[in-house]
Amino acid sequence: MNCFTVATLLALGVTAFANTPNLETLRKALSTNQRIWTTRRSYERHTGDQKHQCVYAWKTYMDSENYYFDQYYRYGTNTWVRHPLRARLSEGQSGPVLTVRQPSGQKETPYILLYWDEAKNCGVLTFENSTTGEYECELHVGDSNQLQNEDTPCDHDYDTHCQGKKKYRVYEPDCSSHSPQGQ
Repeated sequence: MNCFTVATLLALGVTAFANTPNLETLRKALSTNQRIWTTRRSYERHTGDQKHQCVYAWKTYMDSENYYFDQYYRYGTNTWVRHPLRARLSEGQSGPVLTVRQPSGQKETPYILLYWDEAKNCGVLTFENSTTGEYECELHVGDSNQLQNEDTPCDHDYDTHCQGKKKYRVYEPDCSSHSPQGQ
């Protein structure tokens, strides 16, 4: 094997693991005081026949093991809904896990952080849909990306980590200017 091939293989190996997240990566990603937008996902949610759009998380409390946040979304012309949620942070076999539950503590949903790019302030989470048993994907992007159009810096990363999954657009250009928090 020549030196060029060895160097190429090493570079590919380093690149493949450069953005492999761990629990500390998850903590750093969530510790922001910005909104964290869900810009793309492999499924849709509706209220009646109105699609949920402009979905984002707003941190209300965080320590090394717990993350409390309000999840906001819009449906219809301008109806905003706020859901207070709680999550536990842990290290799982497939990567760092954010186990989300309602404050009443009923149902828990573990989300696995597949990918996080600190420089781009965005990443991919996956979870098992309790209705279908399928794994779903979500692309999350921080406010600092100045999301003024439909594309985000991590769309390609969603495609890479969620191959074969549908790609529904959840973020619209007017979302950040009309949201109830963080203006």
